[in-house]
Amino acid sequence: MKSYRAAGALVLGSLLGAAGAQAITISYDYSYDTGGFYTSHPEAVTAMNAAAEVFNRFLDDLEPIEPSGPNTWKMNFTHPGTGAVQWVDNPVVPADTLVVFVGGRNLSGGLLAEGGPGGWSAYGTSDWLETVQYRGETGASLPQPTDFGPWGGTISFDTGTDWNFSVDSDPAPGQADFLSTAIHELGHVLGFGTADSWDAYVSGANFTGPVSTVVYGSSVPLSMDRAHWAGGTMGTVGGSLQVAAMTPIIMLGTRLLFTDLDYAGMADIGWESPPPGDANADGVVDGLDYNSWSCNYLATPVPPASEGGWNFGNFNEDDTVDGLDYNVWSLNYDPEGQRAPLPEPAMLAALAAGSLALLRRRRA
Repeated sequence: MKSYRAAGALVLGSLLGAAGAQAITISYDYSYDTGGFYTSHPEAVTAMNAAAEVFNRFLDDLEPIEPSGPNTWKMNFTHPGTGAVQWVDNPVVPADTLVVFVGGRNLSGGLLAEGGPGGWSAYGTSDWLETVQYRGETGASLPQPTDFGPWGGTISFDTGTDWNFSVDSDPAPGQADFLSTAIHELGHVLGFGTADSWDAYVSGANFTGPVSTVVYGSSVPLSMDRAHWAGGTMGTVGGSLQVAAMTPIIMLGTRLLFTDLDYAGMADIGWESPPPGDANADGVVDGLDYNSWSCNYLATPVPPASEGGWNFGNFNEDDTVDGLDYNVWSLNYDPEGQRAPLPEPAMLAALAAGSLALLRRRRA
């Protein structure tokens, strides 16, 4: 179990302990929200969906988990409404889908939220056990893992926090931003700081993943728990500097979106992004992606790429669909699908230069 904490005006965080052709789906399950947090705050569902857009663009072939005959399994996770360990017998998890149980409860010690990947137990054939554990991500089974294939996980938000649930507006001074927290938590559910493939690149107080190293310019300093970028580590969103979303500190009253460095960390643990210009995330840059760009040319407002703007044609993450995005599309136009997807579309600057994952948030 790790954490995300706020001290005064700061929130500190931590965590619970080959290209595919299909963008992943994050499927939320609110059935364990026994305290009615989402019933009381239906706008939180909109924010959760916006947070999922950050990760729905990943291309990975996750095998379905479909128990039958002698092959059985149980998933376990922290009940988001009570904090107890919850077991579910023989659930079905569809292909390319991650199930995330979400809810709210009163968290002690000033926690804003907590979450992370779920656990499991299984019985059956060796192939079945590998499916449950790795979901077809063969790199996850290596002695030094390079991939991660979870069934999903759990996130719980504190019911006593003054939340900004708006997707369109930044929080007021002193408010905690729900969207920023949800994005950070989902990063941990998907393995940032929690996956074995993350640990494989932790060297002392630094992260040595090759994609992150290219984006940052050197190995990336880590926080004391070795599960976040060090506090104050910067990335870029739309060409503008921002404190990275996966650092352990966020100022209350501010919003942190996923930066190029955060996406690079996800690429290093095994998640693959569509190639630059691939608006519909089908792994190919073609006329359908041009249509997305042209239909939204100069339209306002357009979400940033880290909130789904990629699907609108905002390929360079500058919050505007314009000729610069057309250039990204045209340079990567590949109707036959011969080019390999790049790990992170925000790495275009690095390419042009010739280069080439339980979170708890606390409040005071």
